[in-house]
Amino acid sequence: MEEIPVKVAVRIRPLLCKEALHNHQVCVRVIPNSQQVIIGRDRVFTFDFVFGKNSTQDEVYNTCIKPLVLSLIEGYNATVFAYGQTGSGKTYTIGGGHIASVVEGQKGIIPRAIQEIFQSISEHPSIDFNVKVSYIEVYKEDLRDLLELETSMKDLHIREDEKGNTVIVGAKECHVESAGEVMSLLEMGNAARHTGTTQMNEHSSRSHAIFTISICQVHKNMEAAEDGSWYSPRHIVSKFHFVDLAGSERVTKTGNTGERFKESIQINSGLLALGNVISALGDPRRKSSHIPYRDAKITRLLKDSLGGSAKTVMITCVSPSSSNFDESLNSLKYANRARNIRNKPTVNFSPESDRIDEMEFEIKLLREALQSQQAGVSQTTQINREGSPDTNRIHSLEEQVAQLQGECLGYQCCVEEAFTFLVDLKDTVRLNEKQQHKLQEWFNMIQEVRKAVLTSFRGIGGTASLEEGPQHVTVLQLKRELKKCQCVLAADEVVFNQKELEVKELKNQVQTMVQENKGHAVSLKEAQKVNRLQNEKIIEQQLLVDQLSEELTKLNLSVTSSAKENCGDGPDARIPERRPYTVPFDTHLGHYIYIPSRQDSRKVHTSPPMYSLDRIFAGFRTRSQMLLGHIEEQDEVLHCQFSDNSDDEESEGQEKSGTRCRSRSWIQKPDSVCSLVELSDTQDETQKSDSENEDLKIDCLQESQELNLQKLKNSERILTEAKQKMRELTINIKMKEDLIKELIKTGNDAKSVSKQYSLKVTKLEHDAEQAKVELIETQKQLQELENKDLSDVAMKVKLQKEFRKKMDAAKLRVQVLQKKQQDSKKLASLSIQNEKRANELEQSVDHMKYQKIELQRKLREENEKRKQLDAVIKRDQQKIKEIQLKTRQEEGLKLKAEDLDACNLKRRKCSFGSIDHLQKLDEQKKWLDEEVEKVLNQRQELEELEADLKKREAIVSKKEALLQEKSHLENKKLRSSQALNTDSLKISTRLNLLEQELSEKNVQLQTSTAEEKTKISEQVEVLQKEKDQLQKRRHSVDEKLKNGRVLSPEEEHVLFQLEEGIEALEAAIEYKNESIQNRQKSLRASFHNLSRGEANVLEKLACLSPVEIRAILFRYFNKVVNLREAERKQQLHNEEMKMKVLERDNMVRELESALDHLKLQCDRRLTLQQKEHEQKMQLLLHHFKGPTIGCLQA
Repeated sequence: MEEIPVKVAVRIRPLLCKEALHNHQVCVRVIPNSQQVIIGRDRVFTFDFVFGKNSTQDEVYNTCIKPLVLSLIEGYNATVFAYGQTGSGKTYTIGGGHIASVVEGQKGIIPRAIQEIFQSISEHPSIDFNVKVSYIEVYKEDLRDLLELETSMKDLHIREDEKGNTVIVGAKECHVESAGEVMSLLEMGNAARHTGTTQMNEHSSRSHAIFTISICQVHKNMEAAEDGSWYSPRHIVSKFHFVDLAGSERVTKTGNTGERFKESIQINSGLLALGNVISALGDPRRKSSHIPYRDAKITRLLKDSLGGSAKTVMITCVSPSSSNFDESLNSLKYANRARNIRNKPTVNFSPESDRIDEMEFEIKLLREALQSQQAGVSQTTQINREGSPDTNRIHSLEEQVAQLQGECLGYQCCVEEAFTFLVDLKDTVRLNEKQQHKLQEWFNMIQEVRKAVLTSFRGIGGTASLEEGPQHVTVLQLKRELKKCQCVLAADEVVFNQKELEVKELKNQVQTMVQENKGHAVSLKEAQKVNRLQNEKIIEQQLLVDQLSEELTKLNLSVTSSAKENCGDGPDARIPERRPYTVPFDTHLGHYIYIPSRQDSRKVHTSPPMYSLDRIFAGFRTRSQMLLGHIEEQDEVLHCQFSDNSDDEESEGQEKSGTRCRSRSWIQKPDSVCSLVELSDTQDETQKSDSENEDLKIDCLQESQELNLQKLKNSERILTEAKQKMRELTINIKMKEDLIKELIKTGNDAKSVSKQYSLKVTKLEHDAEQAKVELIETQKQLQELENKDLSDVAMKVKLQKEFRKKMDAAKLRVQVLQKKQQDSKKLASLSIQNEKRANELEQSVDHMKYQKIELQRKLREENEKRKQLDAVIKRDQQKIKEIQLKTRQEEGLKLKAEDLDACNLKRRKCSFGSIDHLQKLDEQKKWLDEEVEKVLNQRQELEELEADLKKREAIVSKKEALLQEKSHLENKKLRSSQALNTDSLKISTRLNLLEQELSEKNVQLQTSTAEEKTKISEQVEVLQKEKDQLQKRRHSVDEKLKNGRVLSPEEEHVLFQLEEGIEALEAAIEYKNESIQNRQKSLRASFHNLSRGEANVLEKLACLSPVEIRAILFRYFNKVVNLREAERKQQLHNEEMKMKVLERDNMVRELESALDHLKLQCDRRLTLQQKEHEQKMQLLLHHFKGPTIGCLQA
């Protein structure tokens, strides 16, 4: 029997919203391209499977569980159980929560395994599958049946079958035929399971749950053996256990009190027992020792899975938050120990099949013995045949007689059939006298032959042979026909199965072709759309290039004109006909250059162009930021974007765009510098307003994108819930329609019985009237008898007694008839009651059908909404793609933009220098914002450092408490060893004294008299017993001191747990110390930079303004910092409140869905009970109907 290890998988969940808001650090990481996990700084664990925070449910199932489902179909037992602390994602992974409101991508292991099991069953038509389901929870060390809540906890017991497998006696096993029925039972059990709310988990499981799927396989096809026998069908029984363990809890973190605190104690004790079993099985030194399976109910139930005959996968769920470092480390340690557990899986054949195999083997042996015996007999007969020719002749004559007997029997069957036919013909057809005479003669001849045969075979049992002959022939003929029909049926089944498989393959091919055609059509449409959009964009880009080239020529002309006016020799200076040597001249732009004449030159106030490069690039940057934000929102890790960072980025973007916009002027007025500065300020204001409008548009698009995604999720959830409700309504409608049929059938039976009973009632009324008449007559006769004076008194008394008996019998008969009459009236009313109930059920079915129609309409609406949302999301994604395409196309324009910037800088250097002053002001403003952000970051790091210090203090105090307890136990151990040493010393001294006394007594025995000898021998015996006891005691004390077993096993176990706990706390302290040191280093660097920055602030402010303005600016700086800090805290509080409201809404929605499901389930069970009641009523009516018909016929 091959041993295989238990497969262990580790799944790290993402940070929760609350943890991300409070900036919890990630302390558990996955090493890329390996199956290793690192916790803290350098603690590395290796497992069979490792799943990071971005892993999906589908990935976990395909990697871990799919092989177990295949093994289940092959006949092996399988188990998967989730282990970990509370809130680490065990129930989410297993799939034991509310299933109806879960979308397809988030379904857990159990729903996916159910679907695949029934899919595998449908792929094996040659095997009969019998599937059963049970659902048990262990709540406070009591077993509870989640599928039959009325079952008492005392009725459930854990036992072992004849093969040593663990079974639960008294648990309800529901027979199921589809995945929908299993999901319905799973949903019902999940709704009845104990859950609660703690500070660490809103949906905390308060019990261990075991969902079991049992499969019994019976192979239909039986193959013939070489000797002509048939192999019996194989029975294979296998089970799949899905175990959702409750999480380990710390009272200080969960805040449990009262009933929750008692639940936590029971949960932790069960998990402690499970950890002890894992430690015992995983430690190679303790393999031969006792395994404590019986310490808890959950360990007894998992006995076959841990070290038994099942294939087991253990999924350890871990929280990555640094606040749960010690719990995560302990979970990883237990998971690492579980890898050393080895199971011995075997295929589970049922006991009946084993017995059948034994019987078949015995039959085979008997057949071989019979064949050998027959071979010996045939050899002897052959020798006899060769020795005597008379035997051969006798054998041939016997064969001829047997052949003639067969022919005779055939003729006799024909004669019998002709005899019956002629008898019927004689009674129905009119014949003439001659024909009747011949027929009668033939009948007489047949009778004479029969008599002769009877007389001849009477002595040798010929009657029995004549009677059995025709039956034997008919049986042989029927057997031949049955064999032919079986062969034809088998051939037809083979052909039918082949044709059915061909039809399925053709259907699948057609479906795949249709889907491929649809996909090709969609891709063709998308390609056409993308082609059209690209053409449009190319045209727009061409127009934009033309416009930019025109603007470039105008700017070049304006620059040359301004340079001429500022640097010319006099007022009569002319503009040269050729371009000045400021920038190299582009020959391909020569036809755009327009050199105005002196008369045409005038002062023009131009507005910024609509397609300025700065605005285009700013739009591209904001849209790319929006795209990145959308990608981060789609990530499973819930990132929270603080408004501070986004505001800073937007302000930086605005300032950059403002500086870029201020670096180039669209105004050509060389008369005065002041007017140029004013106009540049107006341009800045207009460009800022334009950028603000663009930011508002981007924010609106971002919000709409988030709302659309949320609506899409809600629509998917509503679709799944509506589909689940439709399935349940369909089942209920079908069951109620069956119940209506049963009611109609019962009503019809009741009507027929009532008709029969109405006839019986009329007869009973007639009998009652007759009985009354007889009663009256007997009363009259009795009175007349009493009035007569009879001489014979004895005769009179006798007659009186007889008359009284007749009166009592008549009265009793009248009462019985009245009672039967009342029963018949009740039966007559039964049909009316059934009609009323049938009408009520029809109304209920109509209401359910209306609900189903409404749900279908809702489904259509939701599908339409979903399509619209998909279209909107695709359109937004298309916009993003267009923006990316536009950015790639605009890369060619950057060179021209750089030329334009160079021209503007030269123009500004030539014209004036006041704009440099404005740029310095903007840079100083940006510098002040950066200083504010540095102070905020430093304060946040200080808060995090204080929190880490508090956590470290708590861990250190806990470690000190554990160390004190450990030192107490070690001192106790030391004191116990000292006490044992003193005891051994006292015992040894006492033994020496006893030996001296014994030697003295022996000397006295030699010199004493007979009486003294008896006394001394008694004393010696007492001393010898004391010596033996002391020697045993000294031996036990020496054994304890030698092995070091000074403490009790419980105390040794506590000491071992304390050492492990101290080790985990030391690792947590080491991790905290490392993070605190890193934070302190960063804070020192930031303090140094901040001190230098404050000095720079003061110097710069002193250079810019007087003392009063400097004080005001500093106060303003502190005020801004405080306001930003308060804003950040308020935002954090608001986000937490939003998350709580969202969780409450989800909980209310799930509870409402569970309530609807339970209502439908109760209705279903009530309908089933009513159907069973109607079937019993039908049996009762049939029982009434039979005697009634017999009575009426009588």
